[in-house]
Amino acid sequence: MVNCFSNVWNVNSCTSSQVNVHLTLVTSVDDVNAKVAIMTYPNPTTNNINIKSDTKIDAVAVYGLNGQLVKTVQVNANTAVIEVNNLAKGTYVFDIKSGNNIIKRNVVVQ
Repeated sequence: MVNCFSNVWNVNSCTSSQVNVHLTLVTSVDDVNAKVAIMTYPNPTTNNINIKSDTKIDAVAVYGLNGQLVKTVQVNANTAVIEVNNLAKGTYVFDIKSGNNIIKRNVVVQ
C-alpha cells in the first residue's frame, strides 16, 4: 500500500485542504493463477487448442469477446484437446477450471 497526499481546492471559497489517499498497487494479474500451471498451444490456431496442466482440468468454457458462451467441454484430466475448427475466426476467452481455480486464456482462431 502506498500513502499519498493530495491538495483539494474548494473553488467557491478559494481554500484548499489536504486529503490522505491510500493506493494498493497490483503488480501482476496472474498472481492468482500461480497456483496452477497451464499451457495452451498453438496460439493462434485453426483446428485444435492443446491444454496441459500440472493439476486436473475439470472443464473448459469458451466465450466469444461479447461474453456469450460458445462451448463447454468436460475434461477431468491433466490434458485436453479442444476443437475450434467449427468456430468463426476471431479471439475467444477460454475459462479453464481446475479445482477452485479458473484460469483465463485468450485464444485466436484463424
